[in-house]
Amino acid sequence: MLNELKSMINNWIYQSNRLIEASYTLTVMEQKLIRLLASMIKKDDDDFKEYKFKTKELIKILNTSDSRFYRDIDNITDSIMQRVIKIKDINTGEFEKYHWVDICKYKD
Repeated sequence: MLNELKSMINNWIYQSNRLIEASYTLTVMEQKLIRLLASMIKKDDDDFKEYKFKTKELIKILNTSDSRFYRDIDNITDSIMQRVIKIKDINTGEFEKYHWVDICKYKD
């Protein structure tokens, strides 16, 4: 099932303290994209879904330049897919690592 960008309009997200304290480094644009994707997740979702949106919609919501974004989207998605978030249990020292995104597709 594809979820459209419109579904996130009034969907507030809250970032848990564990995520704030997690070890990760993202550029400003990567953070915006991750938060946008997170806002598309619904409370009753029990599994991850495929999210689909048009680049023009994304440019408007992220408040960025058209020409720059079209040029940079390939690099932005490469970078997000390579980055890892590490969540550490401060009591036990154990940690888990996750990729932010599993798959990115782009069509002209």
